[in-house]
Amino acid sequence: MTASLLTMVVSTISALLANVSKGYLAPIGLAFLIVVISNVVAQAGLAAYFPWTIPALFISNVSLGFASIAIPAITGIIGVAGTVA
Repeated sequence: MTASLLTMVVSTISALLANVSKGYLAPIGLAFLIVVISNVVAQAGLAAYFPWTIPALFISNVSLGFASIAIPAITGIIGVAGTVA
């Protein structure tokens, strides 16, 4: 349940991009870009600091620090605030 909530929180950036671009193609492109960047970041060993890889790390029982939980929260706040504005 926590991993689902973390995934929903970081998905607010897609909603923001859909509002800004007035369409759905830009968020789909963002999703593809996130998949590619997530793989590169994970291979570099920095997955604990990339918002879209943190839910997968949480499921894998990797010990996450405060920064790893704060990063998706900040990402979600930016996404929600930007979408509302």
